[in-house]
Amino acid sequence: MSGWGRFHNFKQKPCAVCETLFTPKSGVNKFCSTACKGKWKYITGSVTTATQYAYISGNWTRYVSRLLYHGGRKRDRLDRDALLRVLERQSYKCALSGVPLTCKLESGTQCPTTPASTGSLLVDHISRVTSRLSAAR
Repeated sequence: MSGWGRFHNFKQKPCAVCETLFTPKSGVNKFCSTACKGKWKYITGSVTTATQYAYISGNWTRYVSRLLYHGGRKRDRLDRDALLRVLERQSYKCALSGVPLTCKLESGTQCPTTPASTGSLLVDHISRVTSRLSAAR
């Protein structure tokens, strides 16, 4: 009997990530769990900080999505669409200084014109507070 409804018994094999023996559900399964499957792209090097930054850099929708999280936790009362509306209303400029904001990411550097992902981010305005600007207030 062949077809989609047929149950196959596959031999146990080691997980490609943690090497734990598992019974695959199909012949092409490499991972024992979804956690191991998620780690694979980092182990193989297909996803690096540089590739993630290249993917986000220059795209406001992706960049604003990063701002919704701080310290690994989602910020309450913020959503991507609200932040994008505020940026549009401000013409993509800092609410305090009027300096044009950018969404540029580079590994190992901090661009002075990107909205900060640390500290407080308010829904009514978006600003990039640098040490020089803070001292002037």
